[in-house]
Amino acid sequence: MARGVAWALIILGSVVSLAACSTFPTVKTVPELENAWLAQRHTLDRLQNWTIAGRLGIQTESEGWHISFRWRQEAESYRIDLSAPLGQQSAALQGDSQGVTLVLADGRRVVAADPEDLLARQLGWRVPIKGLRYWVKGLPSPDAAEVHGLDERGRLLWLEQAGWRISYRRYGDFSGNLLPVKIFLDNSELKVRLVIDEWTFA
Repeated sequence: MARGVAWALIILGSVVSLAACSTFPTVKTVPELENAWLAQRHTLDRLQNWTIAGRLGIQTESEGWHISFRWRQEAESYRIDLSAPLGQQSAALQGDSQGVTLVLADGRRVVAADPEDLLARQLGWRVPIKGLRYWVKGLPSPDAAEVHGLDERGRLLWLEQAGWRISYRRYGDFSGNLLPVKIFLDNSELKVRLVIDEWTFA
């Protein structure tokens, strides 16, 4: 009888142990996370031609805007189409490493060397276009120092760079690539909320 009770306890302990293993997955070590991040970064670096579409919320201390956007990137060249709700206002930003042109709703064209300065003068907010080219993919920009945190799959969870804190709230799978679909950006003057509905690749 005692032997039977002992075996029952051993079996019960094994079942509990297996249940605990299935409930609590193995946590990756820091080196494992960094290796996963390096692999993810290498994959994303190769995505040079892409298009995203979604919604953009911009908030200052006194004003806010909600905008639909479509961004097409082809190597160094890009075009970003912006449209306010109900077609109230639209604009298109076209640029490359040589300069940028803003085409306004009334057809006026404004040319500048820097997209951030151009948007600040014409639309009233300074959105970091140069950094966003990388941040929307879940990558730091190569042009500035950065610190970051990783999630359990080795993807960026947050990034601090060029005076901005970027928080990655959600990722999605697009053609086998894990890419951000919800990004929050904050600095001392501006809050930007980016929701990406579509990723396509050339």
